Amino acid sequence: MGDVWNSVTVYGPALEIDRFKRLCIAPSETVFRSGQSGWEGCACTISVPSARTKDPSRSPSYYSDEVWNFQQFTRTSEVEYSFSFDTDGEFPVILFECLAASLPKLSFDCRCIASLDEFMGFGWFNGPPGSQDFRQDYEVPEDYWG
Repeated sequence: MGDVWNSVTVYGPALEIDRFKRLCIAPSETVFRSGQSGWEGCACTISVPSARTKDPSRSPSYYSDEVWNFQQFTRTSEVEYSFSFDTDGEFPVILFECLAASLPKLSFDCRCIASLDEFMGFGWFNGPPGSQDFRQDYEVPEDYWG
């Protein structure tokens, strides 16, 4: 499996978004973009702020993922925060399920695409009414890139 390019927009109250950024996002440097993402992001740890989960047998260290090419995007709103990152093989579904459970006031709009177009994914964790839950088993349309 190859790299997967991921993007996330978090929606919710400004205080909760600030809490999420402070407790869950630990980039190795500050990388902000005002437009399209590039290839010059940094390493980052994305963590769940507590070990609460439906499965108490899992250790708290399970609730963080190391990602690379992490980039934050300039805020256009106090109630949203966007970032992108790369992972190996798939979108980190379990991590975002845990984040959604620990931060119920936040909604996570997530998208991903495999670097060799093996699949793509999109949907929500804690989405608004009528939203589609996240899935990453969609085929990439032939005309997606052009």
